[in-house]
This record gives sequence, structure tokens and C-alpha cells, in this order.
Amino acid sequence: MPFSSGMMKNLTLIANDLVSVMRKNISQNRLPKAIDDSIRIEPATSSGDGTSIAVIVGGEDAPMATAYEYGSGEHATRGSPGTYPIEPKDADLLAFDWQPAVVPWGSPKFFGAILSGQESTEGKYFFHYVDHPGVEARPFIKPAVEETLPKMKKRLITTIKAEILLGTEKVTVIRA
Repeated sequence: MPFSSGMMKNLTLIANDLVSVMRKNISQNRLPKAIDDSIRIEPATSSGDGTSIAVIVGGEDAPMATAYEYGSGEHATRGSPGTYPIEPKDADLLAFDWQPAVVPWGSPKFFGAILSGQESTEGKYFFHYVDHPGVEARPFIKPAVEETLPKMKKRLITTIKAEILLGTEKVTVIRA
């Protein structure tokens, strides 16, 4: 049974509460602004299957959102942890200003370096590719759901009860 505009309104309020807490978490975790900018709420819909609302995060504008929620590379909390290669796109080599403890001579990834001095490892290093370790998880969705869930449940229970009562015929007993 599809619900009334009251349910649609409350679903929208619930989604707005969730998004508000997600945005707070994004700010506190100092995540890229693109993730915050990517959040959108689809309008609540009602059909024969029920009533729903969608909160969309990430996508084309912020593909890194999943990496921050679950971690990536060696830090992945979902899937297979490991590094992933980064290769140059618009050049033949990757270049980094770096001062490693040991110069990586002999590594197949390493091309060479321009060192700042004979006794120094500081300089510009050139690589064919590097293995990126990924990012540690800094969840912002799951904590938002956990924080808002009690309020969501209460609001939905109240709304469903009101919807049931709205459809119930009123009977006044004068004498029993």
C-alpha cells in the first residue's frame, strides 16, 4: 500500500538528517570537498512495492568516496587488500621530490634520480610506475547511519501508526 504525502515528507526529513550528519563527518575527517559536493537526495517515491528514498554519494564527481568509506589498497576493509600501480599518463616517467633512507637502485620501477649532492639522497626521483598503498578508511556514511538510526526508527514508527489510523474508519460507541 503506497503511503501518503506525510510518509513522503518524513522520508525526506530522515534523508536530510542523514545527509547533515554525513556532511559533519566529511568535514571532521577532512575528506575532499568533492565528496560533500557529490551528495544528493532523490525525491521520495511510492509504488506498489512500497515507499523509498535514495541518498546518492560519490559517482562520477567523487569516485574516491568508496575508498574513504572502506579504505583502499593495503588498507581495504572490503575486497582484497594490496597495492595498485600508478603509471604516468601525460609523460614517460613519474617524478617526485624525495629523500629516501636508501636510493632504490636496481628496482624495475626506478628510472633514476637527480641528487642534490654527492652525500645526499635528497633530490628528484623518476619512476616508470609506483605501487600506491591506498588510503586508510575514514568512514563517514556508516557512522552517520548509526547516529541517526534511532531517530529514523522513531519517526518511521510514528508515521506508520498515523498512516494506519488515517485509513481506519472511526466508530463511536454510544451504548454497549
